[in-house]
Amino acid sequence: MNTFPTETDSSLHKLYTDLSWVYDLIYLRIFDYEKQYKLIESSLQKNEVETILEVGCGSGHLMTILEEKGYKVTGLDLSQQMLEIARKNVKGELIKQDMRNIKTQHLFDAIVCLGRAFTYMTTNEDASSALKSFYKNLNNGGILLFDNFEERMFHPMGHSEWQENVHEFDDVSIKRRYRNRDYDPDYLTWHVDWEYIIEKDEKRQFIEDHSVLRQFRWHEMKQELIDSGFTNPRILDESSFTVIAEKRD
Repeated sequence: MNTFPTETDSSLHKLYTDLSWVYDLIYLRIFDYEKQYKLIESSLQKNEVETILEVGCGSGHLMTILEEKGYKVTGLDLSQQMLEIARKNVKGELIKQDMRNIKTQHLFDAIVCLGRAFTYMTTNEDASSALKSFYKNLNNGGILLFDNFEERMFHPMGHSEWQENVHEFDDVSIKRRYRNRDYDPDYLTWHVDWEYIIEKDEKRQFIEDHSVLRQFRWHEMKQELIDSGFTNPRILDESSFTVIAEKRD
């Protein structure tokens, strides 16, 4: 994997802090959490998973489904605001930590990191630290399930023009615009600009947001997983670049 000159931590942009309530509303429409669960359901069952650490749990939508299916789930997120919303929806433990340095009281049968939270690992150092952290927090025989953007399947500059969505709710209207720019083919990163126009209680608010994301090459990701101690890394779903790997000491 290429070496980045500096580390970039863009994981806490406004959507996960000041706009966490916006995330909670609109991502139920943007993401199909039931579909996400169905994608990993057979892997969880096949590996007799009982305990799960969901990394990047956000406001708890997927965690709620996992708990309803009978799993004991701990949610982890870097945003305190997101965890406060999640607390209203889930039963399990919630912890505020960085995926690059996870420290928990016990190990887990599975670590799940979906919603492309891993794409905020924009340097090789970030990615390596996160994968090694995942490995350390799994039981022997445990599995890792996470998704990313894959270089061959996703072309960021296909969205270089402003894209716009409007989400209408009973008491608020949210217009969300975004565009990708400045793709770097050497480091596989790009910048994302967001604009939010929020109309609520006869008031209009305009908020700009920004972040950096990264895509991965499968052969490089596979090697990084092996270097981190995982065995049998493979692609579970190509369209979402969902990867599964195992911890077998």
